[in-house]
Amino acid sequence: MGAMPSASSSNIWVASMVRMFASQGIEPDELFELAGMDIARLKRPHERFTSREVNRLWRVAVHRTGKFNLGLDRALARRYVRFDMATQSMWNGSTLLDSLEGFAKYLTLINDAGAFAIYPGHTHCWLQLSHGGNPRAPRQRAEFGLLALLLLCQKVAQEPIRPVAVEFTGAEPEDLHAYRMAFHCPLRFGQPFARLCMPTAELAKPVMHNTDSLFALHDKLVEHRLERLADARTSFRASEEIIRRLHLGVPTRADVARSVGVPEVELEKRLRAEGQSFAQLLDDVRRELAQHYLGVGSLPLAQITGLLGWEAPADFSAASKRWFGVSPLQYRRRLVAGS
Repeated sequence: MGAMPSASSSNIWVASMVRMFASQGIEPDELFELAGMDIARLKRPHERFTSREVNRLWRVAVHRTGKFNLGLDRALARRYVRFDMATQSMWNGSTLLDSLEGFAKYLTLINDAGAFAIYPGHTHCWLQLSHGGNPRAPRQRAEFGLLALLLLCQKVAQEPIRPVAVEFTGAEPEDLHAYRMAFHCPLRFGQPFARLCMPTAELAKPVMHNTDSLFALHDKLVEHRLERLADARTSFRASEEIIRRLHLGVPTRADVARSVGVPEVELEKRLRAEGQSFAQLLDDVRRELAQHYLGVGSLPLAQITGLLGWEAPADFSAASKRWFGVSPLQYRRRLVAGS
C-alpha cells in the first residue's frame, strides 16, 4: 500500500487566503507567478494545495506587501477565514470542547494542513497546530492559524473568550503590539509548538447550532461515517468526497482519487483492502443521504432526485424500492409516522 499524501489545504481555503492577500495589495496573478504556481488551479473546485505551496504563497505575500504582521490582523481574519466550512463540521457538539474535538478529528482524518490537536486539562486546555512547528514555514502562517482558531472558538461560543496564553515557535520580535492586539493574553516565544491555552471552563459551556441546512445534513452523515469508518481511512475520505460533491453531479472514481491524493487504481486497491468498492460507497452514500433528505418534509422529491445525482425521478424511485422496499413518497410517510 502506497504512502498517504502529505498534508494539504482545500481550494476554498486557499482562495479565501488569496483574496485576503489581494486586499493588501498583491494581485492573485502576480502572487501565483512569483510563487511559481499555476493560478488556473484556483478554478478547479476540488483542487488541494500542499503545505509547501501554501508556505510559498505566504512568503511572497509578506515580502511583496511588506506587512510582516499580516497573520495578526483580526479584521482580515474575520473577513476572509471561511468559518462556515469549520462550523459545518462542528454541528454535533453539545459544548465548545465537543465541537472542537469533532472538528480536530475530521481535519486529522482527511490530513488537512489546518489540523490541530487538543490536550485537555483540569483548568486549562491546549489547542496545538499540527503543522505549526515547522521551522521552514513562515511565522505569519502559524500566527494566522492560531488567530483563526481563536476566532473560531469565539464564533461558535458566541462569546469573546480570551486565551490564558499563546505560544509561538519563533523568536520574540521587538514590537509586540500587533500580538497583544490580536490575542489579548500573555505571549510566549521560542516554544516547541504553536498553540493556544484556553480555559477549560469556557470550553465546557454549551453551544447552540443551526442544523437546518443541507450542509448540516451532509455533516451529520459525515459524522456518522466517521464513527463507523474510523479505522478505514480511505473509505471515509472517499465517501466524504462523494457526500460533498453529489449534489453537483455524480463524482467519478477519478475525481475522488485526485482529491484523496492517490492514483485511481490505488484508490480502488485501498478500498478493497478495507472491504469496500467505489460503487458500493456511492450507493451507500446515496441511501443514507436519501434517508436524511426524505426526513426533511420541505424538500420536494424532484429536488432530492437532483441532490442524489440523478436526472430522472424513476431512477430515484427504483433505488428507493431496492433500499427501503417502498417508493420515496411512501418512505417519507413512514418516517413522518414514526417521528
